[in-house]
Amino acid sequence: RDDHWMFEGTDLRYGDVLGARDGVVGYETLGCRIQFDEYQLPVRAGSDDTPVDLEIVAFCPSSNLRDGEYPASISALSDQGDLDFVAERLFGRIDDDTIRRVRHGNAVMVVAHPFGPEAGAVATVGTTDWVFGLGTDAAVDRVTRNLLAWVHPGAPDA
Repeated sequence: RDDHWMFEGTDLRYGDVLGARDGVVGYETLGCRIQFDEYQLPVRAGSDDTPVDLEIVAFCPSSNLRDGEYPASISALSDQGDLDFVAERLFGRIDDDTIRRVRHGNAVMVVAHPFGPEAGAVATVGTTDWVFGLGTDAAVDRVTRNLLAWVHPGAPDA
């Protein structure tokens, strides 16, 4: 959604990859079931307990991986077995079917008001690696400033 307030001042357009150079979408992402509306923009698919008013601002494909599948860039941290872990937690078992169900996912940037429009809001960039782009990627910095200004409208734009 290149017209969203999160992207104001970034020159990003639909299809651009935010933070690719610094790998801001990497290990540990937050996603949800998505589908595309009549304008081919991502919207929540439902059936997964996400807030009804969840607005998907941007998304990126991501995958859960098994032991031995991690890229060298992060496997040095220790080889994890997230695919098996997620399958077991969600379905109570690890087999070909549950592995296929959790293999492919996404990272989403979202805004939601889970307790109503007057009861606060939640915004997330959907990845723990966002910090890798801070100070090195002007668009990541701008989105961060936009989020902080949204939370604290009177703060100076540093």
